[in-house]
Amino acid sequence: MLMDVLGGLALAAFFTPFVLLATGPVFILARKFGMAQPGWALLPVVHLYFLARMGDKSPWLLFLLLVPILGAVIHIYLWYHAYEQAYASPGWAFAYIIPLFGIIASWPVALGASPPTVDWTRV
Repeated sequence: MLMDVLGGLALAAFFTPFVLLATGPVFILARKFGMAQPGWALLPVVHLYFLARMGDKSPWLLFLLLVPILGAVIHIYLWYHAYEQAYASPGWAFAYIIPLFGIIASWPVALGASPPTVDWTRV
């Protein structure tokens, strides 16, 4: 029983940095956008909802992420429009075509993006 608990803790400690690496840019952009409760963007699936809201797209679009090849295209589409709203170069969204490069490339874009002029507290 104790080994199961310790194994679960070790697994969580191993994967937590990877989750933060992938969801951190969405959290930073959500704070810059002034969205309500940006801390939820650190959760692995919920950050996609924030990404859709930042790109001014319907959250129903997230169901298309479940379709294998279309999901990758929709993911790039969401990043493209989120970068566009943040006045960053939307071309950075195409970095997600290369595995892991998009996750790493999203950090400087999120840290350097300027806040948008949209008032997200009333949306």
